[in-house]
Amino acid sequence: MSGESTYAKKIMAEVIEEAEKNPQYLADAMSRAMMSAVIAHFQTYRENADIVSELNSIAENLGDDEMVITRGC
Repeated sequence: MSGESTYAKKIMAEVIEEAEKNPQYLADAMSRAMMSAVIAHFQTYRENADIVSELNSIAENLGDDEMVITRGC
């Protein structure tokens, strides 16, 4: 697992833990909000078609143990 994946999983676990402690948040809604924030960030420097392609690739690999993260290779 790449360092980026390890760090992202740690941050996500912390966000969900906080959401579960706070009655005004729902963990599922927080997960969607995080995903939306990532996509919004991508839109600052990537074309929508590129983002859609990446999301499709992720969806196609949902059954895999772990997504392969490349560094522009």
